[in-house]
Amino acid sequence: MKFNKSFLTVGILAATMTLAACHDDKAQDTASTQNQTQSAASTTTTPAKAEVSPLTQFNQTVQIQPVSYTLSKKDGKEMLAYNYTIVNKSSESLKTVKWYGIVTLGKNLIDIFSVPVNFEKALPAHSQISIAFSKPLASYTPTVQKEFLNSKNLQLNLTTVAGEIAFANTQTQPIVVTTDKAVQDELKAIFAQAQKTK
Repeated sequence: MKFNKSFLTVGILAATMTLAACHDDKAQDTASTQNQTQSAASTTTTPAKAEVSPLTQFNQTVQIQPVSYTLSKKDGKEMLAYNYTIVNKSSESLKTVKWYGIVTLGKNLIDIFSVPVNFEKALPAHSQISIAFSKPLASYTPTVQKEFLNSKNLQLNLTTVAGEIAFANTQTQPIVVTTDKAVQDELKAIFAQAQKTK
């Protein structure tokens, strides 16, 4: 039984986008229900402003730019680093930024990982920082390892999926778009569907 990797890749990408969209729809449904309740209770009250979805808030607060990947050796082991730039677009300092990385090579899924960045010193408003998320090359399949080691111009597609943001000012409400549990649940559903189509 041959497993269709391109089906899995497309499914995972679609699921992550669906996760964010579903979360946004739930937030909007809740907001519209609250607005309807407020309007019914008092006809003299002006309607509340339309609430902004968590995904929109996330994107207005931070920009996560995948820059490149690099191979290096650490303690005699080959390491693969995914390099990102985080831009704080908000007027507040950030304590934590979390997102999910999806790495594909052509139609093949290479990796899905969570990147939680906890700043020792909060990331100031309207600033940016470069970070590297490293993994041992040995954590990949032998085929993928060969691709990384033998190719000078490997064309990876790095996709970021919004996760969570916590502000240095604890009075400011955190922004949550996607959680680890939601990602795990979606992946389980995708793998179950893939098993059925074998």
